[in-house]
Amino acid sequence: MLNTAAHALQPVAAHRGDVRQAEYYVDLLDELRAAVTEDLAHQRASLAKRELNGVEFGVSRLQRAIKMKEAELATLNRLADAIGSRFPMV
Repeated sequence: MLNTAAHALQPVAAHRGDVRQAEYYVDLLDELRAAVTEDLAHQRASLAKRELNGVEFGVSRLQRAIKMKEAELATLNRLADAIGSRFPMV
């Protein structure tokens, strides 16, 4: 029983295929995060411009879109962190 408990606490060694797949998904997540970050920057700039010019039309839509992009970015970050914790060498 002690052997089984000690074994359960040891990190699972990753196979090369698992590491390659993790690297693929980390790269994909990096690309997605870059695209979302760029979209978010454009939306924030558009919102700031509207607020600066006193244009109210579309402000609430932009605010909702920004919140959605922020949530999407947070999800992508959590996924990347999860892969990084499972495969620290990636």
